[in-house]
Amino acid sequence: MLLTLLKMSQLLYQNISEKTAISTSEFESFLSYTKSKTIAKHTHFLNEGEVANYIAFVVSGGLYSYTIDDKGERNVLPIALENYRISD
Repeated sequence: MLLTLLKMSQLLYQNISEKTAISTSEFESFLSYTKSKTIAKHTHFLNEGEVANYIAFVVSGGLYSYTIDDKGERNVLPIALENYRISD
């Protein structure tokens, strides 16, 4: 678990610092508002009707968002692979 948190912190810091300047103390403060959660394959991060209160940062694997249209077909919207963020 500790290794996973360390990897998550490193990847997240790298991801954020590529887009904006962030000090170590600012990042540590930001981390205090985060939590790590493992999402098993073939399970949902967010179910239909739920409000998106979180953003997922993918450490390993991938997540995708989809809608189901009137024909019952799945329409994939964003896809998040390792080192990307995703939310509703």
